This record gives sequence, structure tokens and C-alpha cells, in this order.
Amino acid sequence: MDSEEEKPGADDIQAILDKANGGGPAEGAASSTVGEAGAPSSTAGLDEMSAEERANELLNEVDAGLEAAMSGTSVSGSNVRSGLDDAKPFEFADLGTDAEKSNEKAFSIGMLDDVQMNVHIELGRAELLIDEVMSMRKGVVVPLDKLAGDPIDIVVNGRLLARGEVLVLNDKFCVRIVEIVAADS
Repeated sequence: MDSEEEKPGADDIQAILDKANGGGPAEGAASSTVGEAGAPSSTAGLDEMSAEERANELLNEVDAGLEAAMSGTSVSGSNVRSGLDDAKPFEFADLGTDAEKSNEKAFSIGMLDDVQMNVHIELGRAELLIDEVMSMRKGVVVPLDKLAGDPIDIVVNGRLLARGEVLVLNDKFCVRIVEIVAADS
């Protein structure tokens, strides 16, 4: 290769291909000469020409990649980033000390003001057979497991929260809380 010429010529590529294939063109193989119209003169020449063209394409891609790497620009169609100008080290948030954590609340209880919960007031429970439930009519009395005057259970989202007593206020039933049940730890 001449020092003036950056890319190898067709003869140089052919020499490289011949060396890779065992030193020279195989006997009986058609030559890869190009006719007047610029097309290969035989079928074997066509195969060699396409390999030659592919080699030129690969060399052009390599040259473009090298130029891009040296100039710091990206190559179209490449997913490799050439610079790390926008890269930053990850910074961890300050978690503070245990004393600071105990002085501050993790959240405000006011954040829960709009949360809806199911509240059930249980006067008592009864176990009945399906036959007994199916035979219920208007006026049937269902005995419960609690006595009159026993505290009733206040259940919030399926969990016992408090106990209270039934009262009547303005002709409506209501419950007065008499005991808060300790939360399970």
C-alpha cells in the first residue's frame, strides 16, 4: 500500500482473500477480470467480486468507526456512545441519625384523612345451618352469643378495634366506645 493512499485497492483485497483461501486462486477457477461493461466475466468472478465488495464495505465501516472514535462523534446506526460527558456518579440520600428520626414523624396522620375503611358493629354472632337460614321468615328471633348489656365489638377492616355499648340518640341507634382494644404486636 502506498503512504498516499488510505484505503487498500482491489488488488490488495484480492491478495488478502487469496492468502486466506490458501495462497492463490484455485486451479480451474475463472479469473475475476472485469469486462468492458464493468461486470465480472464469469460466475466465479461474480462470487469473488461480491466478496471483494463486501470486504470494501467492511473496511469502509471500520474507517468510519475509527474516524468517529477519534473525533468524538457517534456513527449512524451504532449504539455505542463515544463520550461520557453526561455521566454522573450516583449519590445516596442522607438517611440521618437515629436521634433525628425519632424527633421527626415519617408521615403526617392527616395523609390518611381520605382513606375509606369498612366499620362493622357486631351485636353478636350465631351459627346456623343452611336449612335454618332457608326457613327464616319475618318475625323469627335469632339468638346471639352475647347477653343484653354486654359490650359490642367494633370491627374496622376485619380487625377488632374497640368495644362499646348500644345507645339510642334522637330515635337512632348509636354506639359509645368504652374500650380500645390493644393492637397485636
